[in-house]
Amino acid sequence: QVGIGVVSQNVANAGTTGNVRRTVSTADSLSGLTIGVQSTQVQRLLAKIVQHQLWQEASGAAYTSTRADSLSNLDKLYGAPGSATALDTIFNKFTSALQSLQNDPSSYSLRSQVVDNATQLARQLNTLSNGVQALRSQAETGIASAVTKVNDLLGALSKVNTRIVGSPNDSATASLKDQRDLILSELSQYVDIKTTEDARGSVSVVTGSGTQLFDGTAAVTFKFD
Repeated sequence: QVGIGVVSQNVANAGTTGNVRRTVSTADSLSGLTIGVQSTQVQRLLAKIVQHQLWQEASGAAYTSTRADSLSNLDKLYGAPGSATALDTIFNKFTSALQSLQNDPSSYSLRSQVVDNATQLARQLNTLSNGVQALRSQAETGIASAVTKVNDLLGALSKVNTRIVGSPNDSATASLKDQRDLILSELSQYVDIKTTEDARGSVSVVTGSGTQLFDGTAAVTFKFD
């Protein structure tokens, strides 16, 4: 009966994200001349090494993506070098106007051009300053949001892990382990993690540098000022 249920679940959830295919293992029992089933266990079929490697790579990919997006937004502020609105172009116009005025200090038009270019340069510097500050605020808001998310994930991980440890190794436990893996997968987008599982089925999570994040319950609480 358990085997039929497991096969049915494998077929139904073949395309479900985070679902791991299951198999059933049984142990025979002998009582006198009667042979029966002593225990039935539902096991998940997945490559732990590949899964752990994926989680470690996920944090690096997320970091690279976040950094690239931030630098791209910064590049947009400064503009493409040589373009009409780029800082280097506006600065070069100002220095060229100064050099022209040096050659003919009495020219009213050249003096006006220097003032105009200086005004444009000052306006551009102010715009860049405001833009950089806005990007900084966005980054800080993103970090604060991520910190809250990580704490929520650690809390959810604690609840699921407790249910796994207190449950028999059946189909429901396999589903709980799928749920726990989804939480760990999402956590790996924010922090570089390594995980181990003990004989009870409880998971332990540390960072790449060895800082303990989770050991049955959350070992740390993240904060951002």
